Amino acid sequence: MDDYPQNRFYIFRINYFQDCLFGLAERADLLNRPAMRIDCGVDDGLLGSNRAFRDHLAKLGIPHEYAEFPGAHSWDYWDAHVQEAIRFHCMELDKLSGTEIRCSADVAVSVTTGPGLR
Repeated sequence: MDDYPQNRFYIFRINYFQDCLFGLAERADLLNRPAMRIDCGVDDGLLGSNRAFRDHLAKLGIPHEYAEFPGAHSWDYWDAHVQEAIRFHCMELDKLSGTEIRCSADVAVSVTTGPGLR
């Protein structure tokens, strides 16, 4: 447990070892694992946790894509990078299905920074 970061990001708050992303990664079935792409803004308060998780995945030999870009944890950052995430997952779905999925072409997704999505 000493290898885990102090500022832990929980997806559940039941049992740290069983339910945090670090514990889930340790129990991941490498043959049936989901494709993983992680990106984070260099001004994001979660940057340290993201780097620690990236390092943990590498230590476990779990394939993943990781990137850092200028920006913080904001709608502007998300809006600028969501298209990359969608492309990544569409390409992964293409690999699994053996066919080209429609969204693997140019994807155009945008959100407003106001109260609603368009």
